[in-house]
Amino acid sequence: MKNQRHRPACGVLALMAGILFCLPSCSQLAVRPTGIAGQAAGDWLAVIRSRGSGLKTSKGIGRFSFRDARRRQSARFAWAAQYPSKIRLQVFTVTGQPQLILAADGAYVQVFSVPENRVYRKSAGDPLLQKIIDLPVSLEDVIQLLLGRIPLRPYLRADVRPAAAGKGWVIRLKKSWGSIGEEIYLDAQRRVQRLQFFSLSGKPAYGVRLAESRRIGGFDTPRRLVLTGPGPKYIQLVVERFWVNPEIPPAVFRLKVPA
Repeated sequence: MKNQRHRPACGVLALMAGILFCLPSCSQLAVRPTGIAGQAAGDWLAVIRSRGSGLKTSKGIGRFSFRDARRRQSARFAWAAQYPSKIRLQVFTVTGQPQLILAADGAYVQVFSVPENRVYRKSAGDPLLQKIIDLPVSLEDVIQLLLGRIPLRPYLRADVRPAAAGKGWVIRLKKSWGSIGEEIYLDAQRRVQRLQFFSLSGKPAYGVRLAESRRIGGFDTPRRLVLTGPGPKYIQLVVERFWVNPEIPPAVFRLKVPA
């Protein structure tokens, strides 16, 4: 990705910009129970959907790392997010200087690359991520994860079955033609451990491991998230500080480029 034209700055800059350009949103359709397993899935999904529902905004500071077969990079970042589609993200150099500023107001995503002194503007639904790191993570996915919520793909049917390996359960969200859009892995206590998303063709697209969480202000908030894709792609977010339901002015999600 280095020295490519018409993209934000190289390395972590392009990666962090790309992770927030998205595919379609994660709205849900009503589940259609299919026997006992379907009814159980519907009940469990209601609980999962309510997780963090009272957490509308968040702010935080953390560390970001990425690796694939060709490179390994890391950076510090800070964010402010508002459910369902607003976020501001700043990536910093090792000396603490801003390197990239991203602002999404629900309609557009703007990225200011400080080294290039250039602004990039895309609609919130423009799918650029696959061109950068080949992981179809949506803007809504990232915001929900940073709010401690569980992204759910649209589905028409759902069922639950015992996990193939070890103790626990798997909820499968199925599309109208029967293919699986998402799998939700729970432990024996029905706590969500990881998510697996699938492409339209039914192939694994990317996964999320909820590696660590912590209780803040009555909410389960993310401490460490790991995103993985086919092959050696690996993205880790480590949250060091987290603010629950802070008041965030609307202007935060609009980019003002320094003169």
